[in-house]
Amino acid sequence: MARSLSRTTTALWTAVPLLFGLALLAYLAGGALTAIDEVRERCAKEIVPASAPLDHMDGGFLPLHWTCVFEDGTTYEGVPSWTNPVVFGALGGIMACVMASLVLDRRFRGRARNSPT
Repeated sequence: MARSLSRTTTALWTAVPLLFGLALLAYLAGGALTAIDEVRERCAKEIVPASAPLDHMDGGFLPLHWTCVFEDGTTYEGVPSWTNPVVFGALGGIMACVMASLVLDRRFRGRARNSPT
C-alpha cells in the first residue's frame, strides 16, 4: 500500500511541471497569434467583416484577450477561443495535483503513526 501511495504522489508531483508547461505554452501561443498590432491592423483594414468602422480596442493579459469594438457595437476577438480554457484548465489541474498529493501524503503519514511496529 505504501509503495502504491508513494508512486501516486510521485506521479501527481510529476504532472505539476508538465501542466505548468502546457499552460505557459498555450498562453504564449495565444499571445503570439494575437500580436496587438496585428489585431489592430486586421480590424482597422476591415479584414474582419464588420458593418461599421473601428471604435476602439479592449485588451488584457489575464485572461488574455484583445477585442476590436466597432461603432455599431459588434466585436471581434483576436485571441483564439481555446487559449484561456487551456491555460486555466492546466492551472486548475496543477492545484488539483498539489492538493491530492498533500492529502494522500497526510493520510499515509497518519496511517504510519497509528500502525503497530
